[in-house]
Amino acid sequence: MKSLLLQTVWLLVILHTTSSKNLSSQRQRNTNKDLSLTVTKNINHLQNPLNQLERRVNNSIKLENPLNIISNQLKQVALRLVGDEFLRNAELKGGFDGSWWPVYVPDFLYPRVSNHFFDPYSFMHITHGFLFYSLWGWWPELIWGYEETRWWVWEGGAILALLAEFTHEYIENTSWMIRLYRRNNGNSALYEGDSWQNIVGDMLASTFGWYVMALACQYQVCLYIIPLWLLVTEIGLVLYMRDSPSLVMLQLFAPVESIKRWQAEKWKLR
Repeated sequence: MKSLLLQTVWLLVILHTTSSKNLSSQRQRNTNKDLSLTVTKNINHLQNPLNQLERRVNNSIKLENPLNIISNQLKQVALRLVGDEFLRNAELKGGFDGSWWPVYVPDFLYPRVSNHFFDPYSFMHITHGFLFYSLWGWWPELIWGYEETRWWVWEGGAILALLAEFTHEYIENTSWMIRLYRRNNGNSALYEGDSWQNIVGDMLASTFGWYVMALACQYQVCLYIIPLWLLVTEIGLVLYMRDSPSLVMLQLFAPVESIKRWQAEKWKLR
């Protein structure tokens, strides 16, 4: 009888101990779970501001079209000077993202023209370099001598020519100039402005023209080389696409309807 009683007591002690251990283990698991949830919640709480900060940083370093940046600054200046009417007419429409390849395309009609770095109109921009050198490139040497003005020919004047071409590109890609091209030039009925790749290409072409004329004058052959270059460019572009530097100027500022129709016939032959 005593043996049975001792066995019963011992069994109850074992059951009590096991139950206590299970309860303690369950409490520990619940505690660990609560702690894990708390840590996770805190981490998520920390990650949300970090994610927001990351998005802000990414947005802040996102590259923006440099023409648009300069355009916005110019708009602010124009707003103070002449008001909203000027801004509506001078709104930048060009400067969109064009094509990287091929670098040169032979097309002179929409949609490929003005979308690549170079096209047939790039030959016109070479003549801009000739014009800029004629305006401020050659005469300082006559006054102060070559040694004193060499930096101007190869550096200072060339940079000024680049800025002048950039100004031309900005004006050319404003809404009112695009409308003028569409209205007066038979090749530009669907002209939408230049891509920024084409703008860079035009600036490079103009700079190339500056240095070609500088070298020609350096070797004293500019009176022969430049007129011949201009003549070949004029005739070649007229034969190829019924447009040229002279025709562009004529059609923009003194348009001739018969020339516009003659240019537009290229669309029908396309």
